Amino acid sequence: MNRYLKEGVHATIPVFVFFDQAFREIGLWYEMPAKIREMGVEFRQELFSSDPAFADLTRNTPITQLPDTVRVKLFQALKEFRLRTREFSDNEVVREIREIIQQG
Repeated sequence: MNRYLKEGVHATIPVFVFFDQAFREIGLWYEMPAKIREMGVEFRQELFSSDPAFADLTRNTPITQLPDTVRVKLFQALKEFRLRTREFSDNEVVREIREIIQQG
């Protein structure tokens, strides 16, 4: 497991490791599509800069350090984001995994 930590630090689930027929590693896929990760960062930045509930916080504030009301609001906003981007995200998962396999 330690060999496949994301960025050498994070124990991310899921992580998929792809191998060729000789069991040589041909690629890794972590957690979520890159585009969704980028969109999520932008979404969170927008939320923290536009919603007064987040005014005194930075988007990197650990969730455990958010006030309860803000944490609930963040979870609700993230749920809505995931629902809104689900079809695109699913398609990106397939596209990224196909790309890894085709490279191998």
